[in-house]
Amino acid sequence: MDSHLDLSSGQNVGSNETSLDDIDSQFASPPEDQDCQKPAHVKATPPVDPSKKRTRSASLGSSSPGSYESRHDDATEDATSEHSEGNHYIEALENIWAKKKEAEALKEVWRKEHHDKIVALEKKKLELHEWDLELRQRAEDCKVMSMDISSMSERQQQYFTRMQDEIIARQLGSS
Repeated sequence: MDSHLDLSSGQNVGSNETSLDDIDSQFASPPEDQDCQKPAHVKATPPVDPSKKRTRSASLGSSSPGSYESRHDDATEDATSEHSEGNHYIEALENIWAKKKEAEALKEVWRKEHHDKIVALEKKKLELHEWDLELRQRAEDCKVMSMDISSMSERQQQYFTRMQDEIIARQLGSS
């Protein structure tokens, strides 16, 4: 467009004269002036499985492509394919659910086995700890029993004699 709008006078300057009405007509009318119509109901089609080819068998008595019978056949075929596709979805979900249940069962078996192993290890650990305490006690007992108390004071001799008597009584009692 070669024309320019002179802002001070509000008139166009140049070879082409266009009015403001011409400029307004180039743009859409406001929403309240437009006739709004609701869109027609459109039937959603299911996604097409690319691995399946859709074929239509033609017979001598088949209907023409635009006839009611043709549309009715298409709708019936779509409903049948939707039903079979729905069955495939249901079968797939059931398969996934069965695998999930199987995995959960295996996980539960693993947890039980793991728990049993932990319990067995804890028992073994307790037995080893008891055996270690027994060995330490025997080492202490052996040390007390082999002491020479002749060079000790009378009080110390009494103490160690009493300890030796306790060790002998414990050994005789556990045998």
